[in-house]
Amino acid sequence: MHPRHPFRPLLACALALLLTLAPQLAGAGQSAAEANSPQVIPPEKSCGVCGMYPAQYPQWQTQVLFKDHSMTAFDGGKCMFRFLRNMAKFAPGRTEADIAMIWVKDFASGAWVDGTKASYVVASDVLGPMGKELIPFASEEAARKFREQHGGTVELYERITMETLKPL
Repeated sequence: MHPRHPFRPLLACALALLLTLAPQLAGAGQSAAEANSPQVIPPEKSCGVCGMYPAQYPQWQTQVLFKDHSMTAFDGGKCMFRFLRNMAKFAPGRTEADIAMIWVKDFASGAWVDGTKASYVVASDVLGPMGKELIPFASEEAARKFREQHGGTVELYERITMETLKPL
């Protein structure tokens, strides 16, 4: 008969604790860049403004990542900017200081780009999931070329206000 090992209950508790903390520990080793990378928007996640499902509109997806690693997804730039310019309404208790990263999809390539560095074509003849949109581009030159073919105006992130959104 084997004598009972005195550390077996302690090992079982340690293993249970490790399994409980595994998700947090997995993220703990991430660099800031990895933690702030764009997230896959799951089918059940609704837009933080209009309630539509961004996963159904991959070309138009945008997202705001917060420092607590949560994410708010949008079905287009118009909803994202409504959220950003009126966080008190759509995310009570959150401020711009809570934002870690803003991601938008470059309309030309479909690649995720930093939303604060993108150029946006406003009110072109190309319609998004909810009509007239802010269409993001990785470069101002690409936005201007698109505007030449599809109309609208080109705006930089910091110049987009609630006034910009009204005609949309």
